[in-house]
Amino acid sequence: YLSDNLLSSLPTEIKNLQNLTWLSLYNNQINKFPEALLYLKIEVKWSSNVLEKGILVEDNPFQNPPVDIIKQGRQALIYYYGLE
Repeated sequence: YLSDNLLSSLPTEIKNLQNLTWLSLYNNQINKFPEALLYLKIEVKWSSNVLEKGILVEDNPFQNPPVDIIKQGRQALIYYYGLE
């Protein structure tokens, strides 16, 4: 649970947490979606029930990629970053 912490970035080593199933990044200061999160193989969700698995990223001032792409989820982000 990393919500409400004024985070502006995450370490790239977060991609090594392969057993992670839930991560709340709600309401931080992240303006560039951390590409490393896509290596976790869990869904990216703009808004979600707190009990659902996934990465919650709502209420961050994203500029890259555009919020519309982030709202489409993990697969759209993989295409955006050219990881497939």
